[in-house]
Amino acid sequence: MTLEARVSGPARAIELADQSHLDLTDPIQIELLQQVVDLSNEAKRSTAALAGSTGRSRTRRRARACRAARDRARRARARWRRARRLRARARTGFRERTGRCGARGAPREGGRPQDAIELFDRAYQIEPREADYGYTAAQLVRESGDNDAAAKRLREIVRHHPDAVGARNDLAWLLAERGQELDFALQLAVEAKRRDDSPTVLDTLGWVHYQRGEYADAVTALEAAVAREGSSPSIRYRLGRALQQAGNPERAREMLQAAVAAGDFPEAEDARRQLAQLTGG
Repeated sequence: MTLEARVSGPARAIELADQSHLDLTDPIQIELLQQVVDLSNEAKRSTAALAGSTGRSRTRRRARACRAARDRARRARARWRRARRLRARARTGFRERTGRCGARGAPREGGRPQDAIELFDRAYQIEPREADYGYTAAQLVRESGDNDAAAKRLREIVRHHPDAVGARNDLAWLLAERGQELDFALQLAVEAKRRDDSPTVLDTLGWVHYQRGEYADAVTALEAAVAREGSSPSIRYRLGRALQQAGNPERAREMLQAAVAAGDFPEAEDARRQLAQLTGG
């Protein structure tokens, strides 16, 4: 169960306990009962943890173990609910100040996110196992323009949360953009892709390969990203760059033309410049 929790998460580990058909109310299974309760809390299944620790106890030892398990589950559920309330307050307050909201509550433009960052930080302190709170704060810090502070926060999340895909993806992107620690960036991007092969993650993996000079691998990842999200001009732009470096100017020109035709996007100026070089214009 311990190994399964590390590899696949607490929910899968709990399934192993269920499949074992062991009686968790048997005094000999007290340690297993405690572990199941801890994993249930971690998986946000406090109600299940409470149900699993109820029942008539035939010995004092079993009764003490069940009471302790119930108390731990209730405390964990209370901490989790309080953290969720803080997260809701942060998102609502920031939305009222800016009038707009991006992914995971981050502002698309304008606004002063410091109050929201502080509330997310408080929520993360209360429930440090909830990576989303710390990750949302890191996103807000990055939105404010402080990439150094955002990277520092993302490193902490990556260190303590093996399944934090978003944090791995974002940190890999920041490192690739700077051309720093590219071995570590590749490790993060590969770990993210193992859990999530969405266009955003594939885009990051492709860009990391590009920055490492691994253009064929970059093309493979970015082609997959375009296949899943063909409307993104930024991904098409990066694929065009990779194809150009990989020695496929015709396909590179096709991608860059499609990106430029989409209108305004962050890399539009460079896309036009790269296209002009390919067409001799």
